[in-house]
Amino acid sequence: MNKINNFEKNKRLGQHFLNDRNILKKILNLHKNLTLGTVIEIGPGLGSLTKEILNRDAKLITIEKDTRLKEPLLNLKELWPNNLEIIFGDALKIEIHNLGNKPRRIIANLPYNIGTELLVQCLEKPKFFSSITVMLQKEVAERITANPGSKNYGRLSVLSGWHWDSELAFTVKAKSFNPPPKVDSAVLNLVPKDKPILPINVNTLSKITHALFSNRRKMLRSGLKKLGDPDMIASETGIDIAKRPQELTIKEFCIIALLLEKNIDKFT
Repeated sequence: MNKINNFEKNKRLGQHFLNDRNILKKILNLHKNLTLGTVIEIGPGLGSLTKEILNRDAKLITIEKDTRLKEPLLNLKELWPNNLEIIFGDALKIEIHNLGNKPRRIIANLPYNIGTELLVQCLEKPKFFSSITVMLQKEVAERITANPGSKNYGRLSVLSGWHWDSELAFTVKAKSFNPPPKVDSAVLNLVPKDKPILPINVNTLSKITHALFSNRRKMLRSGLKKLGDPDMIASETGIDIAKRPQELTIKEFCIIALLLEKNIDKFT
């Protein structure tokens, strides 16, 4: 704990260190066996979760941007020379889906400043991961796991639900971190579906969700104008464009994406 207290956290890097072993063990207990394949941790900090993962005899790759943390992480490398690989760099610029061997798992307390962006990048590569277990702001986790019609349902819900089964495993109070963030956190566990709801290009789905959820209070007709002829889309899909975007199921978003991919010349 003294190391955490004495280390000057970098707010710009979203550093909030967790050192509660009960919570760390609870995270890892979501996995029965970590000895196969590779575990990837983003933002290991001083290595609290890192040590718990290594104690499970896992092959671990950690990615850390803050070079001030080299000493504590290299000390762990000395203790686990055959199990730990350390990459010092920006996780957003690294092809995480190509690191290590399958089954490839992400287990991480994601830095707050890049957590959502990084997770979306990984969600776009479902075939490369066997699971993703991450700690995020509670409100982000609630958006990812939200159902159609709920207040939290939105772009993240659709992008994740297209090819992943998600579960908000448990919440973590802000006081469990040093320094405490302004909001509570939650541990999210995602497992890829055997196949997507519909076989579409995730970039198309991303474009559609961005267009429609940019103003969730307006009818679909308004957002669809950014993509093409709303009446044609309604006619081809049978979707009521008088609905709000949060009323659509994930499958309906996929149906729109499929239509745009098949008729790209008809739409903007």
